[in-house]
Amino acid sequence: MVKRFLLGFITGLLIISIAFVGVAELTGNSVITKSGKGNPVLGKMLVVAMPIFTAVTRNARTRTCLANQREIVSQLNNYFMMYNVQDSGSISIYSDGYSAYDVWSNMYYLDEYSFENLFQVTPYCPDGGTYEIYVDFYTGYNVSVYCDCHGSYNDQ
Repeated sequence: MVKRFLLGFITGLLIISIAFVGVAELTGNSVITKSGKGNPVLGKMLVVAMPIFTAVTRNARTRTCLANQREIVSQLNNYFMMYNVQDSGSISIYSDGYSAYDVWSNMYYLDEYSFENLFQVTPYCPDGGTYEIYVDFYTGYNVSVYCDCHGSYNDQ
């Protein structure tokens, strides 16, 4: 968690500094050249680079969320087969964007403590979304995960 916080902090500082340099270069208040005259080409390049950088970061968070969903499905399938669980229900994982802070389950065989023990680190949505996990044994062996920020990995 500390690594993610530091990475987010450093990334935020980088974004702010790039935006500051880009605006300064566009307005003519240069922070790079000694003459004090702005370089509009450099400023425009920096302003164009910002949305690309944020889009790449957003795509990485989406891919992380979908990978976490696949991991949840895989671990739950292994758990259900190993212990021959036939209990349907739902599980919710809440997060603040840095870690999972609450896991709720209404299943008899899988409470929040045993669910958290399935993983080294409880998976969570990096954008702070909530995972809704539905386990349905009545209509067949079915485990589905849905994130309220990124949807389900089956939809992608």
